[in-house]
Amino acid sequence: MRRGPHRPYQRPLILAVALTLLLGCTGFSETKKSFEPIVYTAPPETHFGGAPSVLVIGDSLTVGRFGDHLQAFLSRRIPASKLCLYASCGSSPENWLPDTPIFITPCGFRLVSPKKNFSTKYQKGNKPQKVATPKLNQILTRFRPRIIIVQQGTNWMDELMKSRDPKGTTYKAIIRSFIRELRSRGPVQIIWVLPPDASKYRPAIKDSVDRWIKDSARDLNFQTIDSRAMTSRYIPGKSGSDGVHLSDSAASEWATAVTKSLKRLSPSFQ
Repeated sequence: MRRGPHRPYQRPLILAVALTLLLGCTGFSETKKSFEPIVYTAPPETHFGGAPSVLVIGDSLTVGRFGDHLQAFLSRRIPASKLCLYASCGSSPENWLPDTPIFITPCGFRLVSPKKNFSTKYQKGNKPQKVATPKLNQILTRFRPRIIIVQQGTNWMDELMKSRDPKGTTYKAIIRSFIRELRSRGPVQIIWVLPPDASKYRPAIKDSVDRWIKDSARDLNFQTIDSRAMTSRYIPGKSGSDGVHLSDSAASEWATAVTKSLKRLSPSFQ
């Protein structure tokens, strides 16, 4: 799906300018026609009340059908002015950190913000437009969430498949930096949705990524949702076609389990 963690270097100015234009919680420059707006109308039974502001950071699974279900769930409970969702296909936590190279997603992007919503995706076999992934510090300067939902980790597995003895030191350091950045503007509730099952990867790889995130959660005091423990195993041809991405039925099953856990972990989602 993508390469492993990058080391920091000086970001090119032109990409930084492009990234600034991308940030959605304060509005966008005009997007190209290939961007398709996400249209969602919340049903009457909304639970806004004193709802907190919510930020979601995801990868291709949130760009896809799981993201549709999660967005619908949140939009019924959180007013549009208090919801931001960013999903960048191929991304991992390090790509959102301010001291790493700007990650240009070649395979899809989803944005939900108080100002503008859009998504990019494959159409009739044509690749979506490339989009720069924003950095957490830029997002948090413009939008101050009280709850942050993280759906990340699957894209680490491609690089880990190349290693016979994957070590968690590097990845735990990335998680620590990621959590530190999320908390840099004040206290927030962080809920990390662990990767769902994927038949493409060895069991030991999937177990390692789950363990590193869970260990970090205990050390750094954030919450996790164990996706593999409460959803079906990935069956190629049924769960999806490539061993990673999900069909609508598999995405719906996962989203249902995740939203039940969100309700349990925060009264704001009940």
